[in-house]
Amino acid sequence: MAVDGTLWRIPDPRYGYLMLHGLLRGEGRVQNRKRTYRLYIEEGLQVRTKKRKKLTQSKQPMEVPTAPN
Repeated sequence: MAVDGTLWRIPDPRYGYLMLHGLLRGEGRVQNRKRTYRLYIEEGLQVRTKKRKKLTQSKQPMEVPTAPN
């Protein structure tokens, strides 16, 4: 396939497969997103995913109960 050599010419190593697919599609070299993903994985080009950061809340004093349950 003509895409194989292009995978190593990625301008930025942080490009994911969707950005790579956009570049290849702009050049008219590939049409299928799933094929791009498969080749991307086979070449070992996966980019590390960032962990989600946990939202912090400011500490607030606990409410004093006004009556028993």
